[in-house]
Amino acid sequence: MKIEYISNNGYIVETDKAVYVFDFVDGLLPSSYFRKEKPFIFFVSNNNAEYYSQGIYFYRKTVIYSFDIPQDPYNQVFKMSPGDMVHLGFAKVHAFSSTREGVSYLIEEDDHKIFHAGSLNNWHYQDNYSEKRVQMETENFLGIIDSLKAYLPIDVMIFPVNASLGYNYDHGAKRAVRLLKPKHFFPTQFNRVSLIEEFVNWAANEKETKFYFPKYTNEDFEVQND
Repeated sequence: MKIEYISNNGYIVETDKAVYVFDFVDGLLPSSYFRKEKPFIFFVSNNNAEYYSQGIYFYRKTVIYSFDIPQDPYNQVFKMSPGDMVHLGFAKVHAFSSTREGVSYLIEEDDHKIFHAGSLNNWHYQDNYSEKRVQMETENFLGIIDSLKAYLPIDVMIFPVNASLGYNYDHGAKRAVRLLKPKHFFPTQFNRVSLIEEFVNWAANEKETKFYFPKYTNEDFEVQND
């Protein structure tokens, strides 16, 4: 499996069966992926400009997008809500809830399970939220994480590590890793690795998950399905 970081929330995941592009908004989408004789699918997590650009339709590829986007489905364009499943023939796509807008996605192939969280995180903002609000946000987040346990093991998890949360910014990512134990973890929303050094140091001591921290746009990684 090949995984390429585009920018912010955007990643490309290529398996033997397909090319999956998550939350592509800007940056370089290498033309080499379009020349391959395998299905090519865009995923959009929500209607926020950091996740969604209408430019993806110009590629004339399959698009799977969240229910909160004001776009009517048509040929090769599918709208998903939490709990929905789309069968692509070579893979199943499951949509889960998010703690903000839109959905998160789990792709289930015969040999791989890939989870892209979109805007799913424990958005607790402990510096500004009341204790009751923090508890509510955490319970909502853990409920969604719990619903993913039926699909374990997860091979690849792509998940926000957003330092703008302030104190305990990586709480959601740590809980997701320890509860779901993905084999491989890639961050989104980290801006640059130097801003999430605390999480990077924590990850170095986690033995069940291998962590990857892209240092530049379009850095790619070969991931072995152990």
